Amino acid sequence: MIYSAANAHTAARKRITVSFPDPFVPPAGWVTQRSMAGGLLRERYGAGYVSIGITFDHGSILAGWQTGRPEPSTVPEPATEFVDHLLGRARLGDYLLDLRGRTPERVRHWLDGPGKPRIYSGSYYDAAQDSKFFMGLDGWGRGFDALLHLDTTTAARLP
Repeated sequence: MIYSAANAHTAARKRITVSFPDPFVPPAGWVTQRSMAGGLLRERYGAGYVSIGITFDHGSILAGWQTGRPEPSTVPEPATEFVDHLLGRARLGDYLLDLRGRTPERVRHWLDGPGKPRIYSGSYYDAAQDSKFFMGLDGWGRGFDALLHLDTTTAARLP
């Protein structure tokens, strides 16, 4: 079975922090701690649930469904505070990183520490507030079993 959703929904952690400055959600967005499906699936299936997160360096996404007028939005390179920034500096283009294997102590320390991957929703995005669209994990490398990092994304096209 495959469960496909945004990173915030698939992360294999019991609780995550989500920050989403959506003007359509009073009061102008939210920062909250939530239980999401990925944490419940990991609890139920253990290592049988494999969570693959997706990050990207820059590009465009289709956003604006909440207004009924989705349009491509340009997403800049991530600020240095984001996990996505470091992954983008690898300059490998697109790559899949398996986080389950043995890693050097320095890398494991980094993966087990807190991290902020960016998140997006099709409902709303504002590039001027890019630093406010994130999820916080208490050991971001434990939230996912693998990461697919894309250098550049292109917004979906409507038929």
